[in-house]
Amino acid sequence: MKIKYKGKKYKISLKDTIIIKKEQFILIIKRIKRLIPRIQKSLEPLIVVIILSFIYLGMVYLVGRITNEYHTLKRVIWDSKELLFSSIIIVFAMDFSSKKRQRNNKLNHQRCEFEILVEQSDSFLEEVCKCIGINCTSSVVLSKDLNDKFKETIKKIKVPEKIILHENSHEIIKFSINNLKKEYIKIIKNIKKRKYEAMSNYDIWFYQELLNFCKEFETKLNYNISTTQLKDLIIDLSGKMYLSCLYIGRVWTWDYDSNQRIRTIILKYIDKNDNNYEHYEITRWF
Repeated sequence: MKIKYKGKKYKISLKDTIIIKKEQFILIIKRIKRLIPRIQKSLEPLIVVIILSFIYLGMVYLVGRITNEYHTLKRVIWDSKELLFSSIIIVFAMDFSSKKRQRNNKLNHQRCEFEILVEQSDSFLEEVCKCIGINCTSSVVLSKDLNDKFKETIKKIKVPEKIILHENSHEIIKFSINNLKKEYIKIIKNIKKRKYEAMSNYDIWFYQELLNFCKEFETKLNYNISTTQLKDLIIDLSGKMYLSCLYIGRVWTWDYDSNQRIRTIILKYIDKNDNNYEHYEITRWF
């Protein structure tokens, strides 16, 4: 049978089709669950509108009784139906669209910051790894699998016990780590201002600790540390960098588990020479 996933069609068995359809159904349910709280927040202003509407109807009814225009509340409600209905719809639509725009603006800002953070993290790791003869070509902050593989590579590499950084290399590393620290400071400020979605006070503490670790890393590099010490620092920092990208990108991880199960199935039907194979093989969390 053929199944569509991420804009592409794949021919797979009936059994795997059922499994994928189940996962896709779960994703739809999750999307609905994520949407319901946002709709509920948009319904809150309607309570005020409904209360004011009851006050309005009561006043119209009282005046109508005095002037003999109205004798029953039903008639008042019926004559005011268009006004009441349009008021409720307009308030709901305007509030929902306004909150959606605000949320999208936050997410766009957060996504931009996330991409810069990934770029700066990769750039810094690449420069530091050059000092011990490692070419860091693939991102190690977008996947736990890639991060674990990177750490294993660092542990296995054999280089001279003492490393003396050239002045040029030292300046490049200093420039990279300064850029990284600036990004962490931005993130801390934006979390405090509640500009970032799905982030908490714990994340402020984490990024503050990471910022301090970067400062410590920078200080230790000035003392021509041993290869063993440098390797330990790189391993520790790369893991923290992975978490920093994971935390800021948390809002996009809700569908990760289901998508990974789907990708695992699709991998069985893709030729290893196919360009799509690498995309599904690298288990990214976003």
